[in-house]
Amino acid sequence: MPWYLALVLSIVVIIVSLARKINIGLSMILGAAVLGLASGTAVKELFHVAYLALKNSTTIILVLSIVLLGVLGHVLKQTGSMEQMIKSINALIA
Repeated sequence: MPWYLALVLSIVVIIVSLARKINIGLSMILGAAVLGLASGTAVKELFHVAYLALKNSTTIILVLSIVLLGVLGHVLKQTGSMEQMIKSINALIA
């Protein structure tokens, strides 16, 4: 299958899965798998590439950073510090 048709198919899969209220992360993984399979990549190769990506130190640091930013946002919201920061920023801008 030509690459552009595989790309369109994977985007359609992502949109349909999101319309069915499937988690965005799972939708993206499903779309990536469809893209890989539709472009002619062997299943074994897809798993190997996924393994290498998950093992990569940059990927691990990125995932940890995103998780810790979520934790920080939750802590700031629970303690009321986020509202104080927003008020301070608004005071600086206005």
